Amino acid sequence: MPVSSKTEDLEAFLTVVDTGSFSSAANLLNQQVAKVSRAITRLEDGLNVTLLNRTTRRLELTEEGELFLQYARDGLNILEKGEDLSEADKENFLIISNLHFVLMQNGIRYKHADYHIPRYNTIYS
Repeated sequence: MPVSSKTEDLEAFLTVVDTGSFSSAANLLNQQVAKVSRAITRLEDGLNVTLLNRTTRRLELTEEGELFLQYARDGLNILEKGEDLSEADKENFLIISNLHFVLMQNGIRYKHADYHIPRYNTIYS
């Protein structure tokens, strides 16, 4: 299963827990209740545990669900931080890639790049 599907399933799980119902979670996620339910089922099948006890009137985390909840929150937070970092790094990567290209164009060995980076930043920033 692709990572994006897993993160969507985790988001569905967290939203169900936070809102206390499948229908509220579906409304918040702008999805059908059946899709949110399938996401929870995929997580439970993948983990081979029941995360939520469901009745027509009540929704309750199981013991395993309680344990998994923090991992799900932490995992999504880490992924979001990684996405934020990767956006910032794209710009830095371009600068370093361009610097490497400029240095190679000028016949300067890459191992001397430390010396040239501050100079490059002064000239091209």
